[in-house]
Amino acid sequence: MRLAICKTSDLGENQSVKFKIPLEKFDREGLAINRGGIFFAYYNECPHIGLPLDWDDNDFFSLDMTSLVCKNHGAFFTPESGECTAGPCHNKGLKPIVVVVEIKENQNWLMAEL
Repeated sequence: MRLAICKTSDLGENQSVKFKIPLEKFDREGLAINRGGIFFAYYNECPHIGLPLDWDDNDFFSLDMTSLVCKNHGAFFTPESGECTAGPCHNKGLKPIVVVVEIKENQNWLMAEL
């Protein structure tokens, strides 16, 4: 299944966007980010105990914009790999979602491949 996340032009450098992943029993949530013009996406679930990373809506980056942060537990993750670099999720990481850019209606769209 392919799911449209957003237009690539709507996701600037070091910005993030959340998106809903509809499933049969319950929906899940994903997050997509832009790092240097390269797009990455992960499930919005901390590997520590599964809570969403953002405390405030769509707030995933550290203050210096170098890491993704679980606002609930203080875990830090590498934006490009999802690897946990500090916090209670040591040796774990964010679950990645494959993303591709697809042209729809003459615009580039970021799509999740689920």
